[in-house]
Amino acid sequence: CQDALRRGYRPAAPLVLFLGADDDWTAPGPCEALGRQVGAEVRVYPGAFHAFDAPGEGVRLRRDVPGGVRPGSGVHAGPEPAAREDARRRVLERLGALGR
Repeated sequence: CQDALRRGYRPAAPLVLFLGADDDWTAPGPCEALGRQVGAEVRVYPGAFHAFDAPGEGVRLRRDVPGGVRPGSGVHAGPEPAAREDARRRVLERLGALGR
């Protein structure tokens, strides 16, 4: 989102951003700022890390990812069931609205 902010990104369609508040792989702050700038719907889920919408069990530390918010420290990724269900419901609502 940082590059998009610098380049003055403008979406061609309504934009909805679902972000994990604790995402240390892709920090949510720049995406929140981008969303505000372009009038997107932005949902930030407390306690959610990167890949919060993935199936599976538990958040894990991935040391194989060189970047992230704290380079060299690894990043956290994994599901947050309540956030996943809310995001899924919102996506389906949006898609349903397109068919009306």
